Formats: sequence, structure tokens, C-alpha cells
Amino acid sequence: MNKGKGICKTLKDIRKRIADANDIKYEPEVCNFEGDCAGTCPKCEEEVKYIEQQLSIRRMLGKAVVVAGLGASLTALSCGSGLNKDNRLSGLVPNQEPDSTFMKDMVLGKVSETKPKFPGGYEAFMKYISENVRIDNSVLNEFNGEGKVVVSFIVEKDGSLSDIKVVKSVYPPIDKAVVEMVKGMPKWIPGTRLGEKIRCTYNLPYKINLHDE
Repeated sequence: MNKGKGICKTLKDIRKRIADANDIKYEPEVCNFEGDCAGTCPKCEEEVKYIEQQLSIRRMLGKAVVVAGLGASLTALSCGSGLNKDNRLSGLVPNQEPDSTFMKDMVLGKVSETKPKFPGGYEAFMKYISENVRIDNSVLNEFNGEGKVVVSFIVEKDGSLSDIKVVKSVYPPIDKAVVEMVKGMPKWIPGTRLGEKIRCTYNLPYKINLHDE
């Protein structure tokens, strides 16, 4: 069994234990994915979403949500066959009981992957966009409407951007201006999975409304 499938099996076991402890109907499906994987896939994410929704419903109904008592499984993940010594998940310490917040994040798939980020955070991102989308007045006069352009790009492992393209057009000259803005961006902080940098696709929507007062 490769590393990713070992992690997948462990997480399914943990989700099953949480489901059983909270009277949630859940039977993990057998993974038929061929080849190596990172420990998660669209089917796993569907299972995660289902468990999360069921736990939320129980909270709204005032029921207690049980996540305690799963430390042994998580400790095993940190020192067992799923991960080697140099590739442990941050925050897992062998022979130490993880706290309930970490356990919930682990089960719901929130600690295995981080998304790429613009340097300086969200405010810096918005500031960069507002200062660097340059659209001629003549283009705005021709368009004189509202809509949204969506530009897709890949954040590479080194933070550089590649495969920049329009996936939803609003008006070609405006599309071009947004693409040029993206091309001029500094390197991003790359996304990670299990502590390793990965390539990530990012979709950037840009709304324009010339009818706003």
C-alpha cells in the first residue's frame, strides 16, 4: 500500500468512528483509485462534507458532538506506516493525545492541504488588483454594462504563475486587462499537501459594474 492510500484508509477509519459515536449513518466506500494518491480525492471529500453536515445538524439541534477518544488513531498516523519520520503532519506528536480541535480538523481534511496565498494576505491582494487593472476609458464606454470575468491560473511549487487564461469572458478588452494584471503579480506562497509544496489551480473572478452610482 502506498503512502497516500495508507493515509486514506486511516482517515476513513477515523471518520467511521466519529460517525458511529454520533449515530451518523456512514459506511466508507472502497477506494478503487489506481496508482499513487495524496490521501484524498473527490469521493473522500464528499464523505468529509457529509460527516461535517451531519455534525452541524446535531449541533443546531443542541446535541453533543463526540470527537474525543480518537487520539490513538491520530497518534498511529504520525508514527505508523502512513507517514515517515520526515513527513509527519505538523502538530501530531507520538504518544501524546491531540486536542479535540485538531482531531476534528484532521478528520474533516483541513490539515492535510493549504491553499496558495498572495504575499501579504487578502488586503494586499485586493490592493494589488485595484491598483493594477488598467482599462482604457474608451473600452469602458464601449462596454457600458456589468458582468464578471474569471481568470484561471496555476500557482507553481516555486510560487510563480503559469497557464494564465480566461475561463469566463465578459468583454475581450476587459478580459485582456485582467489577464495582464495577473501576469504582473509577484510570486505567491505556494499551496502544500502533507507539508510538501504542490501545484494548485486558482480561479480569480473580477466583477465590473458601470451602472453603480
